[in-house]
Amino acid sequence: EITVPNAKASLPDLEGSVLIYGQQSVAACDAATPKGPAPDPDSLNLTRATAGRDFDSDGCTDSDELSKPTPSGKCGDDPYNPQDSDDIVEAVGNLLITVERADVCQGGVSTQTPDPCAGVNETPEGGTGDDLADGTVVGGSYYHCITDTSGPNADLAVRIFCYTDNTVTTVNCENAASFAGSFCSFATSTCDAALVAGAQDPSFCGDGLPGSGPPFPLADVDSPHTQLSGTYDKGTNQLSITGCFQGIENALEGPSIYWDMAVNGQTGQGTVDIYLRQDPADCKADTPDATPDVGKRLIGDAMVEIVEQPSGWDSDGDNCSDDVELGNFQGAGGLRDPYNRWDWMDQWLPDGSGGFETDGSIVVGDIGAAINRFGAVGTPGDPKEPPTSRFGYHTSLDRSGSLVGSAGPWNQKPPDGSLVIGDKGAVIAQFGHAGCGSKNP
Repeated sequence: EITVPNAKASLPDLEGSVLIYGQQSVAACDAATPKGPAPDPDSLNLTRATAGRDFDSDGCTDSDELSKPTPSGKCGDDPYNPQDSDDIVEAVGNLLITVERADVCQGGVSTQTPDPCAGVNETPEGGTGDDLADGTVVGGSYYHCITDTSGPNADLAVRIFCYTDNTVTTVNCENAASFAGSFCSFATSTCDAALVAGAQDPSFCGDGLPGSGPPFPLADVDSPHTQLSGTYDKGTNQLSITGCFQGIENALEGPSIYWDMAVNGQTGQGTVDIYLRQDPADCKADTPDATPDVGKRLIGDAMVEIVEQPSGWDSDGDNCSDDVELGNFQGAGGLRDPYNRWDWMDQWLPDGSGGFETDGSIVVGDIGAAINRFGAVGTPGDPKEPPTSRFGYHTSLDRSGSLVGSAGPWNQKPPDGSLVIGDKGAVIAQFGHAGCGSKNP
């Protein structure tokens, strides 16, 4: 019999059961002492792998990639990812930075400081009094980023686009509910009413959960995209990335942010020092300041994980690959948000055989398609689902306006269910743009 915490299977049939406890606190999970009633068991079926199996065919066995505390040799740590076991760092990657982990309240306690689970009086009372109820999820603080790394190892260029995801900082202060303009104040930069009067509705901040997508109204796309610098030492397998994010409008973080990151080139795991509220000149000169009494702030040794993706990876599923959207020429699909599937408006056109297709460019035919559908209303769905007619409502044309302060009017908000003059204008604003995929993947 093979036994691991809350799961067991019997030899030789390798069948058994597993108990999966959801919504556990960090402390309970780390201590292997799950809280709450035992869930119903789920069936467990194991398959004996052949010796030396390499599931993702990346040259490293599954056993090597699963080795603890670190993988063997130059192997990555994901036996499903064929991109993580080489010494090439030139690729698109999904990057997650954990400043503070999300948690679940148990007995008025979490791992966060200050602890929201303790309630207003900030004193844990075993889950009673004004403690938040056991099982309450409290968001953490994360940065979700997409990177495109290129160049020689001694002089890497890292184009990057990031979201701030926590329950305090607004995702896009220029598009906050109470103020849509080019100037951001402390009130439009936060959802914390205790921090400043006139704070924004919580929907304009993130949820502070690591696995969730970026929240509406989507982030600010500046021109050009931020580019950091990096080096990769094959001998030590050390990837170093440093640089400055300029033009940060959010008053809690800007006007500039400096990063100093070091990660393992295979596993993609490491740490980053984040310097907030930096003077632009100091930031650009690679001389960040962490002096707290002048308003600066250092977040030290935040956890980093980069997952390398294959060529052509398209995070938002809009037929524009991440590396294209991170480019700096809008006519080639760049100056866009690789998390925003609504910033590319290639329309469905007749394919000559009774069906419809997209062609990877915004041309006169796309404007004509917008005119044909003008005035229709409907329920937004998947824009990549082909239409059945040249007329009537289709989500591929539907948007709710451009993002204020963004790099250009092609950066659009999600659908609102009606095709109006602004939707035609959004297609016209992208006229001549090309460089993205032509077919549904």
